[in-house]
Amino acid sequence: MQPLDWVHALLNLVGLLLWLMWREDSLRASRRPVGTKLLSTLKRAGGDSVSRWIYLGSLAGLLLVRAFGYWQMGRGVRWTPLINLCVVVVPFRSDLFARMLVFSTASLAVFVAEFYFWLLLLSAANRRVLDTDPVQNHIRAHLGRVDRWPGFLKLLLPFLLAGLLWLGVGPLMAKLGYQLPAKSLAHAAQQAVLVGLSAFLVWKYLIAGILLLHLVSSYVYFGQAPAWTFLNVTARNLLRPIAWMRFLQFGKIDLTPLAGAALVLGLGEAGARGLPTLYRQLPL
Repeated sequence: MQPLDWVHALLNLVGLLLWLMWREDSLRASRRPVGTKLLSTLKRAGGDSVSRWIYLGSLAGLLLVRAFGYWQMGRGVRWTPLINLCVVVVPFRSDLFARMLVFSTASLAVFVAEFYFWLLLLSAANRRVLDTDPVQNHIRAHLGRVDRWPGFLKLLLPFLLAGLLWLGVGPLMAKLGYQLPAKSLAHAAQQAVLVGLSAFLVWKYLIAGILLLHLVSSYVYFGQAPAWTFLNVTARNLLRPIAWMRFLQFGKIDLTPLAGAALVLGLGEAGARGLPTLYRQLPL
């Protein structure tokens, strides 16, 4: 990775934080207590509105300024920015400002979408966790009505959204010269299926990280912080599909989280290698 790739990753994180702060302000306004006085309510509502516009304005400014910076610096260091969708990698020319603006916006959109895919997994895994858990309560607030959907539908949502989005974006990318056009409707549908399947791969590091931290916290006491309680509950829920691996428990030593993390990373690596290979062989 070139230095600009690291800068871009950091700015994506800043953009995500600005987006989440805007969402937090919106959610806080919607949860305003009913019994407050009208004048104080109007004052806070006005302040919240200004704050939300500041976050959105900062986010728009970030997208514009970094696009200009990429355009100015990218040419000198021969930097080719990429959006990696696993099955297909989309390159952008850094010598064209319009392309850098598209890249700046699209890459952040993909990053935010991946974050919400994480939230969908956590919501499905912890669907029985009470609202008294502050972390889970925040996740439910950010997902809104989607959080009340059945668990299997929330797990399928990344596949459906990524696949349907590709059906709309794929032809446009082909028209702009980013990829070869689909040869038929069946070819486009097969591409969409593989793009949808690749969306599941964003979960591998989240699951592995939760399981490994759960393993460590089983032997090292980190206190009663809500984040650690949430992490341990989530890990136990994620381990349910492999609960049959009791042979990995030796007295007080339980290696099931380690096995689960290895299994997820192995399947993720197989998918990261196999799906692009299959994509290049389309249409079947």
